[in-house]
Amino acid sequence: MSTIDIEKELTELKTEFAELMDMFEEFESNKAFISAQYSTLKQQVTNRAKELEKLNKSGQLSPDEKHFLLPCIREVTLSCKARVGAIDKGKLSSSIYDGEDYCSYWLTELEKQEQ
Repeated sequence: MSTIDIEKELTELKTEFAELMDMFEEFESNKAFISAQYSTLKQQVTNRAKELEKLNKSGQLSPDEKHFLLPCIREVTLSCKARVGAIDKGKLSSSIYDGEDYCSYWLTELEKQEQ
């Protein structure tokens, strides 16, 4: 996977978290949708982390995947502390905010490396 592909994947993930965060302005009316979207996103990230870990163990990751994509996905997975199906505003917002923040951090690190 090229650096551009990694950047694209992390940007898309960050955007998904950001779009969910934007819905918190109308949390009560969007609660079920936010919970469902978060649950799907959490499962997606968890599955991606497992896939990357497996590729890493077999030595199939490129250096950029190993140093940027894998750590980002690991941290996002760990930051998604709200359970699948959660409706608690605080836990959801914290998990979603942290996921977006980790994506931003790793995108910045990737950009620094490109310079």
